[in-house]
Amino acid sequence: MESVQVASTSASKPLVHELEFTVVAASSYSSPYRPERILENNRYDPASRWSTEIKIPGEAWILLKLKKVAVLSSITFRKHYKPHPCNLHEFELWAGPSEDHLQLRIESNLKDNDEDELFQFAHSESGDVKYDQPIRFIKIVPISARMPKYNASIWNVVVDGIDDPAYIRKASTSLQDSREREGLRLVMKFLRQRGLERVNRHIEDATSILQENPLVSGLYDAVVNRMDYEAAESTLGEIGTRDGFLSYLKRCSPRACWRRMGAVSAPGPADAPCNRGGHTMCLDHGHHGRHIYLLGGVDGVRELPDFWSYDIHAERWRVLSLHTQADGGPGARVGHAMTYDRRTNSIFVLGRYIDTKPYQNSADDAEQPKSERFPSDFFRFKTAGHNKGTWEKLSIDTQAEGGPGLLYGHRMVVDCDSQRMWVFGGEVVSRQRGRIYSGLYCYDIAARSWKMAFDDKIRGGPILSRKDHSMLFDETTKMIYIFGGTRDGAQLSDVWAVNVSSGLATPLQDSVPNLGVVFGGCQRSILDQESSEIRLFTDSRSSRHLPSVWRCSTMSGMWQPLELEAIDGSLTSSLANDSTHLAQHSYSFQTAFDAVYDNETKQHFVFGGGTNSGPGGLWVVNLQSPSSDEAVRRCRFLLRRQSFIELCQKTTDVEAALSFLRDIIAPTASMTSAEEMADYHALMEYILQPPGSDDDSDHMEVGNLSSSTPPVYAVDVEVKEDVFRQRMTVFEELLQFIEPSMRQPDGDLMDKLF
Repeated sequence: MESVQVASTSASKPLVHELEFTVVAASSYSSPYRPERILENNRYDPASRWSTEIKIPGEAWILLKLKKVAVLSSITFRKHYKPHPCNLHEFELWAGPSEDHLQLRIESNLKDNDEDELFQFAHSESGDVKYDQPIRFIKIVPISARMPKYNASIWNVVVDGIDDPAYIRKASTSLQDSREREGLRLVMKFLRQRGLERVNRHIEDATSILQENPLVSGLYDAVVNRMDYEAAESTLGEIGTRDGFLSYLKRCSPRACWRRMGAVSAPGPADAPCNRGGHTMCLDHGHHGRHIYLLGGVDGVRELPDFWSYDIHAERWRVLSLHTQADGGPGARVGHAMTYDRRTNSIFVLGRYIDTKPYQNSADDAEQPKSERFPSDFFRFKTAGHNKGTWEKLSIDTQAEGGPGLLYGHRMVVDCDSQRMWVFGGEVVSRQRGRIYSGLYCYDIAARSWKMAFDDKIRGGPILSRKDHSMLFDETTKMIYIFGGTRDGAQLSDVWAVNVSSGLATPLQDSVPNLGVVFGGCQRSILDQESSEIRLFTDSRSSRHLPSVWRCSTMSGMWQPLELEAIDGSLTSSLANDSTHLAQHSYSFQTAFDAVYDNETKQHFVFGGGTNSGPGGLWVVNLQSPSSDEAVRRCRFLLRRQSFIELCQKTTDVEAALSFLRDIIAPTASMTSAEEMADYHALMEYILQPPGSDDDSDHMEVGNLSSSTPPVYAVDVEVKEDVFRQRMTVFEELLQFIEPSMRQPDGDLMDKLF
């Protein structure tokens, strides 16, 4: 993309143009991809790029120096003429007037294509003031390459901006004014923390510089001067109506909200599928509607041969077949895998569990077949188009056709664009006493042919095969993610990425501490294609609770648990693994529930459960981000907690204290937050301490007080110094919920001076 001068909408603003720069330093480079090669614009030369030598995220960098001081407008990343595994993906861009004074200006990622990508520089901000900052140095920090374990490469960059001397002088003056203003605000914060709030009023009157939004000043008065929690809560509510919690809410993790579906079936012999485990589901998101399909499983007594469809829009189950084998389908089974191909409107079913102990115990029986393996059948069901609603037996024995043997506990995904289905892992059903695990196989849907991509690691493959694992396909990057599962009874905690184009398998996380605990005995995962975020549902080690829900970015690799909330207020369910129920059947793997995901509506659907723990059924799970009301609730808890502490320091009336704890604080505490529950129960200790006790210093410092508590020179109200410090701590905790543009500066004056 050629650089184009952009005329300003203001007659006084000079033209934006391409800025000249040089490369002055870099953390490292891989020969022959030297740092200065990013000055070249030759997208067809594979060596015309800077490539890092360091693979650790955030450790590699390249430093650019502009020929003249300028105000930045945009930066454009030019790329190779085709997608490349080393292409820069995630990155940070820092800029400033000198090498020692750089600020983070852009944090984003690049697409893996040949198109140039332009990023605009936003105005620098200081409090609620925006200004243009003159820049001389730009530092680009690669976080990750497009392909894991590859060195990140930058091919060519173009920087646009304004370097007109008169404009730069004006911007410099504006910057100096902003620094003056922020310096005074830091001074006022310094004085406030030491009880000199009255001095701040004189500074504001003399300079007309406000320390913060007037609403926040009112909050300070209500909390620190008066500890009037009702007035403070009213102020917080008004702050919420002015979008005063937006930044905080964006940082919060969503909550997994579970809702049991009140399904209604079409007329027939059954209204909905019975409770079961070991079944499989897939989601058809074609143009003819959105349906969930459920096949097989076990009800604790027998394997089930039924096949169901759930209309998401109508919230209605419909039985497609009570005996699939009689309809030309796979018949009763458990431990199978099922996946959907939207291009051909087809559901593919492969594998099943067979208890081989009777065969092993009667190995000398002359009537038993001599073959040590069982044939693996393979089926397809058409959901739309020609032959809609019919089964087709694609193979009576996939292994005889170059595919995998009979498997259970395996996983399947489909690349609809290339019309290839991938099958990984699973234990091979065999009469042999030793366990055999399957590798990665590819099925060409159009050609109806199988091919092994690689075998189990013990037979020369890159990945240790396993069963009951997770396998997800990213349609954008064409990557398969494999993680978790078990092998010979041991929980695995590695994470792998497989490029379906090259077949290259790359370890993303070789062994993550405690990750086996996260994955649990029963795991089901989905991938949000838009955010490249994995959601993991795993048993909670208790048959009385909903499955735990975790999320993980495919780029960061960080696993994070989500809070759970049932719409009916109950966190109990039979969805988690019911080992008593499953023990009635002979299979050893644990698949009490299954989950599918609708990438358009962002809804998760989970079905499963055992008869011993009550009805399981179908649940829909939505991730809900907290609202302003949630932010206000958390603030109310902090305020009322401090009010309670001060009440206990003044009174010996235990009944009044208990009433305050039960009626005033309890409604603001989240029953699903372990941290808040711990804080709530810890408040009982204050009731047991006599008023004015000096033995509760450990409790007096609520919140996160610094180890070097500032001295208090004067206090505007008649409170003890320790109470003043407590209230200041609560006030500063409340500020973390409020928009930075509305509150006092985050910095510390002492850090600026020393």
